[in-house]
Amino acid sequence: MKNIFFKKIISKNKILIFLVLFFALNNTKVLAASLSLELPKNVSIGEKFSVDLLIDPENQSINSIESSIIFPKEILKYNSFSIKQSSIPVWVEEPKEEFLGTIHFAGVIPGGLERLYDPMKGNNHAIPVLRFYFIAIKSGSANFEIKNSLVLKNDGKGSAVYVSENGSSINISGEQTENIQQVDSTPPEPFTVSIIDRSTFGRNPRLAVFSASDLDGAIEHYEVSVGNGTFSIANSPYPLPYKIMGYKLTVRAFDFSGNMREQQIDVPGEKSYGMGILVILFILLIAFIRYKFYVKVK
Repeated sequence: MKNIFFKKIISKNKILIFLVLFFALNNTKVLAASLSLELPKNVSIGEKFSVDLLIDPENQSINSIESSIIFPKEILKYNSFSIKQSSIPVWVEEPKEEFLGTIHFAGVIPGGLERLYDPMKGNNHAIPVLRFYFIAIKSGSANFEIKNSLVLKNDGKGSAVYVSENGSSINISGEQTENIQQVDSTPPEPFTVSIIDRSTFGRNPRLAVFSASDLDGAIEHYEVSVGNGTFSIANSPYPLPYKIMGYKLTVRAFDFSGNMREQQIDVPGEKSYGMGILVILFILLIAFIRYKFYVKVK
């Protein structure tokens, strides 16, 4: 009897249940963000082209993006990326080809960010996340996919936002030739190396701060040499060794094509460090003399 009663209630309220589900799903879509790709429709074999990743947060403030770009490794070769066209100031994981055909990255936006306003278009538009560079190595149609995306709201809780992932494709034409490779012979742009002194009574060392950029992509890594020492891979800020005498610090920036730009700076000796050692040596000398005098008198 009870089952018949409940069936009648459900039957009478089918429309109500439908409306509840409809508005619930519709509300979920309103709280969505959209990731998309912007790229040329056609390129030729051997041509280097860019692919822009865009995000439309749909009037929400977001502060974190993580995603992967999937592309056919048989047709395309990943070349590099550029952060100049990016609105992500802090990268947790810089874009890197984890394995052939998959690029993964993660970044944060302190303070959050919503849509950008373009006065030429008169309305808000998607935010440029990152620009990738590829080289076409074989003719055919190449499909780009966006996978495993995670977007967090700037609500103090790190709430996840539903993400719509919209891939795209490009058509590659031309005759196949052997060993296709786009030659990038331009080194990174000139950059500066700055020294941050430590506080008088601080324990932290002095730091060398540097940042280079490349017109055709990004910086793959840095190498540093202290004095006339060997070069080793380093990151900025770079902790400087304690030295009484001054020395030369050489920083090299390498792009993804192996081109290098070198900058050199004279680093003065640490006077406070040197004076401290001299004072200690002087105290030890006085103590030694007094000890000798005491032993002699005794």
